[in-house]
Amino acid sequence: ESVKSPKGTYVNQYTYGMAAMELPFFLVAHVYENVAGGRANGYSIGYHHAMKVCHLFYGLLGLFFLYKILRRFFSVDVSIISSLLLLFGTNLYWFTFYQSGMAHTVLFALYAALIFFTIRLYDGLPKVVNFVVVGLLVGTITVIRPVDFLCVLIPIFYGINNYKSLQERLVWFKTNWKKILISVLAFTLPILPQLIFWKKYAGSFLYYSYGEQGFDWANPHFVEGVFGFKNGWLAYSPIIIICLLGLFFYKKLATPLRGIRSFNLIIWLMLPLYIYITYSWWCWNYINGYGSRPMVHLYPLLVFPLAAVVQYFFTKKFGVKIFGFAFLAVLSLLNVNLMMRTIAGKLDSAESNQAFYFSTLFKNKLAYNDLVTFDMKQLQPDSTTLQKVKPMNYFSFDNVIDTANTVFDKKLKSNVYVFRESEEFPATPFRDTITAEAIYDYVKCEAKIKIPAFADGPYAQPKLAFSIKRNDSTILWQGIDLNNKIGWRAPYCQHNELTLNHHHENRWCNVYFFISMKNTPLKKGDVLEYGVWNIAKKELYFDDLQVSFWNKK
Repeated sequence: ESVKSPKGTYVNQYTYGMAAMELPFFLVAHVYENVAGGRANGYSIGYHHAMKVCHLFYGLLGLFFLYKILRRFFSVDVSIISSLLLLFGTNLYWFTFYQSGMAHTVLFALYAALIFFTIRLYDGLPKVVNFVVVGLLVGTITVIRPVDFLCVLIPIFYGINNYKSLQERLVWFKTNWKKILISVLAFTLPILPQLIFWKKYAGSFLYYSYGEQGFDWANPHFVEGVFGFKNGWLAYSPIIIICLLGLFFYKKLATPLRGIRSFNLIIWLMLPLYIYITYSWWCWNYINGYGSRPMVHLYPLLVFPLAAVVQYFFTKKFGVKIFGFAFLAVLSLLNVNLMMRTIAGKLDSAESNQAFYFSTLFKNKLAYNDLVTFDMKQLQPDSTTLQKVKPMNYFSFDNVIDTANTVFDKKLKSNVYVFRESEEFPATPFRDTITAEAIYDYVKCEAKIKIPAFADGPYAQPKLAFSIKRNDSTILWQGIDLNNKIGWRAPYCQHNELTLNHHHENRWCNVYFFISMKNTPLKKGDVLEYGVWNIAKKELYFDDLQVSFWNKK
């Protein structure tokens, strides 16, 4: 995406860092397409494969550095197991092997390399080359994602765990100030091209290229971002739960943990700041990806408390050891299952919710009620345990003729309501008015629906909706997407292999949903409104629209 700068030119909102990191792989693909006589246009299949290889390379490079770092503090077994748990138990796997082209595997690798060279920086006699590499790494990370300049805390605070070590570090800074200056100069090298670009095309060396997109510092979505199910961090990277437990309880673990002691202050400084920055972003659930994407960058730091827990289990008796490793395996398998379901179209982590997450846990086949739960964020009741106690109006349109919004359907052999192209709402709302106070367990809204042409895009789905208005205020509203509810029964959907994107065009299907009324007692004068909200503004047919109230038997 681009924004128009004060100079009148359109400036890409993204900095050039990722393009630079992908450039070698792009050039290989470009040469191949030219030599092979393909389409050397930057978009053909050769470039696609090159980006797959590119991000696989950076993901594996990051894991290589991770293993080398862990081996300084832990055994071979602990280092291998911890690295594999981080790969399979988090969304690192997703961006390494499946969704290429995003910055997260590259930043993961750069963070791991930064930690590796930071350790070398403080080992023995400081060498100029390590100062240069550390400066280049911090600069490259910053030019890819400017808020990740926070990574500079890693080389500054590494190894500081008490007042004495802080004093020693200040002396070290004073002794090596010339080398630190060289590191600062190295830091500017990756950033300089971006500053020159902004100056030329935007008019200033520093330019905010994201337009109206920004941070809401006063209202961070901390709880939703970390603990929620709409691309929440822990829900889609469950092994991080163990990382955080290891971080909080590392002092109680049985064996000496030099690795955590060296990085403990860094983690406690960076993690809260990074969470605050990440979930203050306007799009805090970071759509277009699996799980909380930016948190991947911190995994090279969080692997230390994870490795501490793994080492702790190795020191325990057989029963505790088996239980501990089995639990770690279950968390990893949970994450793999969630990713496989996402690939199969049976989960959308960016739009999911708690009810759908837990009701479909380890469930590889979806049912109609699962699709409804995904839309409504509440479980559907078992209809066999309910009984209808009060039907409301029933709209069959059989007695309605010669109007612009009714046609005769040959399959149903009756009149049906039709939305014409560009119509979003019905010509006349479908309403009922409550005449006496009442309490019900559920309300059911249903209709027969036919959609001639599927509306593409997640925010262009027509809905079957129901609302209750009281004194001109809406006190309850619920709706479900219609596209993936059409043709959900056999033979249209073979073997009941439903997905969140499943749909069938030109099929009549009965669509329905229940809404819990436990916390919404009806009062005299309440107005019920229900029907189809044709968001896509495409041709759509419906019939037999009705609402009814139900109680538990």
